[in-house]
Amino acid sequence: METKYDWSTIPVEANWAATDANGLTCCYTTKPFMWGNEWLVKELDEVVLCYRSEPKEDWKDSLEQRPVENN
Repeated sequence: METKYDWSTIPVEANWAATDANGLTCCYTTKPFMWGNEWLVKELDEVVLCYRSEPKEDWKDSLEQRPVENN
């Protein structure tokens, strides 16, 4: 299964990842919502990790839920 993010490098407590218009990628415990040019969550402790990446024109389509592993 092809994914937008390398989930093997993202902490296991993160269930969602998304990239803002400016290229800031964040990983979240809960599903973020779009506000202006960025993805947000209601509480700061829902953000697990953020890192800088290349800005993408299609940033609005960057939201992805952690894939379910089939064992």
